[in-house]
Amino acid sequence: MLTRNLPFKGDYDSAMIYSILNEEPKELTEVPKELQQIVDKCLAKNPSERYQNINELFNDLKNQKIIEGSRTTTRTFVRKKKSRKIIYLFLE
Repeated sequence: MLTRNLPFKGDYDSAMIYSILNEEPKELTEVPKELQQIVDKCLAKNPSERYQNINELFNDLKNQKIIEGSRTTTRTFVRKKKSRKIIYLFLE
């Protein structure tokens, strides 16, 4: 959703499943590195390395100043000649 591209590629269902299970997602070059680290943790292969609940994710997003508090905030990411606004909505 951040880049309008899927993190894993596959021409057919079983190829996509293989990619999800065995390959690392491509790095997001058009987002801040702090957000990349959070995305990487969300997509970790090992379940114990992922966020265990939404509060852990929410806290990391707040600590990295990607979101603020429990209201809607926006960030604009510039990607080459395009600008895109992403809206986050989190309720506590």
